Amino acid sequence: PEYLHLSLGIWGISFSVSFIFYGVIFILPQILESEKIREKHSNSIYFGLFLAAACEIPSIIIGGYIANIKSIGRKYSMTISFGLSFIASICCFLFIENVTIFAAFLKFSITLPFNIALLYTSEAYPTKIRSIGIGVGNSVTRFGGMVTPLLSQLMCELNHRLPFFVYTLVSLGG
Repeated sequence: PEYLHLSLGIWGISFSVSFIFYGVIFILPQILESEKIREKHSNSIYFGLFLAAACEIPSIIIGGYIANIKSIGRKYSMTISFGLSFIASICCFLFIENVTIFAAFLKFSITLPFNIALLYTSEAYPTKIRSIGIGVGNSVTRFGGMVTPLLSQLMCELNHRLPFFVYTLVSLGG
């Protein structure tokens, strides 16, 4: 009971980052292969996927640096990162014809809190319950990863933009 508020916050962050991160990985190839996108872009589908994957490398380095700046800290760096993912999700939703660039920015911005959340979780709990806190947080992360394909596929069948709208809402809640 003493750590309920902290645990609920960590579970929300864990679910959000996993849902968006794995959602973009799952839905991006389908959107890039769609006829509407292919007609407007002559870029290779593989280039879009490579770009989205390559953005994770600088995100890990920048996230580690930002999280260790004393004036920003873990909480504010995650808040900034969720703000960036909110902006990137809106851009993917509004400008679907440029989804390659904006999806890469979304992967970059959601990888930041994905890595910072683990650092925050390990520091937020006292030693006696740290392993339980990290374990349950990891379970919630996996739950977000399991729910993502189902919801993203359902939304994509309705409209190609809809998954990005859902990611926008989840970024706002994260």
